[in-house]
Amino acid sequence: MKQSNRAQLRNFILEYHKTHSLTLEKDLELDDDMFFDINTPVEVDMSTAMTQISLTGDSVYLNTLLEKVDQYGTLKEQYIFLCLLRGYGINRTAEIFNLDPRNIRYKFDKLLDKILKHSNSAI
Repeated sequence: MKQSNRAQLRNFILEYHKTHSLTLEKDLELDDDMFFDINTPVEVDMSTAMTQISLTGDSVYLNTLLEKVDQYGTLKEQYIFLCLLRGYGINRTAEIFNLDPRNIRYKFDKLLDKILKHSNSAI
């Protein structure tokens, strides 16, 4: 797998929020305590979030990428992807998941590898 493809993909995801607005229909404002409260149901599921983003995105590239993330990423990798795509950055995403930023980078790299592995052509 080419490192340049991974770097291009990484940059696309991390820079996407600078040129595109990603506002979900039912965007929830949760503080950190509510985010981790398993007793409070959240009405937005990953499938709905992915669909809403793909409808607002103006790029075939992004839609293909969302499809790959949904198909090959774990649930945690999908949430990390969405945080990074929306511009939260590695450190803020790490705070949200109560993980070390190195762990977020590792999971993100693992997801990028899965996407590139299952791509017929360079994504």
